[in-house]
Formats: sequence, structure tokens, C-alpha cells
Amino acid sequence: MSTGVFCLVCSASCLSSRNSIQIFNKEGTTGRIEHFASLLSKILNKEIKEDPEQTQVLCKKCYKLVDELDELQNRVIEIKNEIIDNYKCSVEKTEIEDETDIQETKEIIEGKSLESNKENEVPKKIL
Repeated sequence: MSTGVFCLVCSASCLSSRNSIQIFNKEGTTGRIEHFASLLSKILNKEIKEDPEQTQVLCKKCYKLVDELDELQNRVIEIKNEIIDNYKCSVEKTEIEDETDIQETKEIIEGKSLESNKENEVPKKIL
């Protein structure tokens, strides 16, 4: 069996530490809230544990792919939240406009009703 270091994802040889990233190394996660191994677990639908029997490195190429996927997923969440917020604002605005329209319609109807009542009144001279 070979004693070389291989990428967990693509099995590429990772002889140099410059060309590989330790997935359980906290310094390897650039400003990320979530641990890199946890990201991989979600992507692969497989629990990634710190196991000396299993390779614990990613080549630069796979690291960049995982990092890009994480950034894109975060961007999708931001866009989705913006759409939801815009929709909520629109619904609130529409409800306010609808309430205003209903009130104006009531006032118009009441105004016409008063006018028609005045038109139908018998003049006081006749009584």
C-alpha cells in the first residue's frame, strides 16, 4: 500500500503542503463560520470524521471547488432572503393601499348616498 498523501475527494497526490489543505485544520477555513469538514459532510452526504486511517487533505483544486460552492450557496440564501423581504414589503404596501381604497370607496358611497337623500327630500315649503 502506498504511503503517499491523497486528496479525499479526487484522490490526486498531495505531496506538497502548498498544494493541499488539511480539512480539520481551523486555520484552513478562511473566515468561515462552519468547519470545512462539516461542509464536506453536507456536500458528500457522508459524515467526515477525523480518522487517521482516512486521508484528511484536499488538493487545491477540490478545495477551491468546495469553497466556491459554499460561497454560491451563501449567495443563493442572500438572494432568496432579499426576494422574501421584497415580497413581504409588497404585500404590506398592497394591504395598506387596499385598505385606503376600501375607505375611499366607502366615503364615496356614503357621499353619494347623502346627495341622493337630499335630492329625494321633499322641500319644506311643500309640507
